[in-house]
This record gives sequence, structure tokens and C-alpha cells, in this order.
Amino acid sequence: MSLIYALFLLAQFRETSGYPLIVKLVSKEEQVVEDLLGDLVTEDLGRMLASVYDGRLELIQELIENHSLYEYVRTAAIKCLTILVAHKLLAREVVINYFRLLFNSKLKKDGSYVWTSLVCESTNLCPKELEIEIRKTFEADLIEPFFINLKDVEKSLKTNINQSLSSLRKNRHYSLINNTIAEIEGWAYFKHEPSKKTISTEKVAPSFSGLFKKTNTSNKKLKKSQKKKKGFG
Repeated sequence: MSLIYALFLLAQFRETSGYPLIVKLVSKEEQVVEDLLGDLVTEDLGRMLASVYDGRLELIQELIENHSLYEYVRTAAIKCLTILVAHKLLAREVVINYFRLLFNSKLKKDGSYVWTSLVCESTNLCPKELEIEIRKTFEADLIEPFFINLKDVEKSLKTNINQSLSSLRKNRHYSLINNTIAEIEGWAYFKHEPSKKTISTEKVAPSFSGLFKKTNTSNKKLKKSQKKKKGFG
């Protein structure tokens, strides 16, 4: 639990010295990251990275392009770039150009969720410049249509860029982390109560099952799908 507190506090106080440390932490083997961070990877890692970003774009790029890393760490890194653009911490043009490189050469066409995430985050940026690449990706059957389809993309292409970015800034899932207590006070860890059937006066150890629960890939994707109306990805 101390690690989780520390990560949120680093993000809240914009402690940029924590940026390379978090990148190093999430670059570990999938099971290690899953055991340490659990659902935080899919829920908040992108926001954390954006909150402590120190200007070294290459660290995020290394996460995205390393095919041996945990799939959802890589998608969180992609989402981080969208958040940085939304909050005017990184130029949209820089991210669009980088996304083009990902589409054209830097990602293996392996059907991983990274491709779907790339299309989702491109769509959040009203990707007129990437329309050809996105259509080719759909044609190559690399996208999971449960999360996004061409109609979603076409609708985004007609949206005003500034209006779209303004909406993202108001979206909790694309916000920077500003209040650690507000972020974690609703977690199951803080709502644990001893069983009413237990008469023993011994101290009851808190349950971490609701905080660090392990979810399989389908469960994580289901949670992502629940956010679809709040911004793609």
C-alpha cells in the first residue's frame, strides 16, 4: 500500500524526479508489475506518467515500442501522450507525427490490444492527418471492434480539435492527478469491516483483494469498454 500512496503523491505534487523511476518500475516483467500495481496499470498509470512527465518523451516511447513489456503498460503509455496533449504539455503535432510512425513501422502487426489503443487515442485527437493509417489498420483486422469502429473515427474527424481537447480535459480518465485522497478514498481497502459473524476481539487484518485484485485480459478490456462513452481507450 505504501508504494501506491507514494506513486499518487509523486503525481499530485508533479514530482518530475519520479518520472524515470515509475518508467523503470513498470518496465519489469508482467507478473511483477501486476503483483505490485494490479488494476492501477489500466486505471491510472497513464495519468500518473503524464503528471510527473519531465519532458523526456523518449522514455514513454521506449515503453510503447518495447514488445516484451506488459501489454497494458504500453497502452497506458500511449494514453499518457493523449493526456499530455489535452493539458497542453506536449504539442499535438508531435504526438500525431509519432503515432504515424507507430502505425507505419514501429509496432509489430501482432493483433495485441496496443493497436486498438493506438486507434482509440488517435481518435481522441481528431486524427485528420492519420485517416489513411487508421483505415489500413482496420482493413488489416488489427482492431477489436468492440471498443471502437470506423463510425467512431469518422465522427471524430468531423469534430473541432480544440473542442475535443477541451472535453478530454474535463474527463476524469484523462485528467492529471491532483488529490491523492480523492483518488483512493473509495477503494475497497478503506471500506473493510470485520465480519459481523466474528466474535473474536483479535485484530483483523485488512483485505487487499479489492485493491490489488488480479484480473485477466478479458476483465481489463471489459473495464475499458465501460469507459468508451467517456473518451476512447
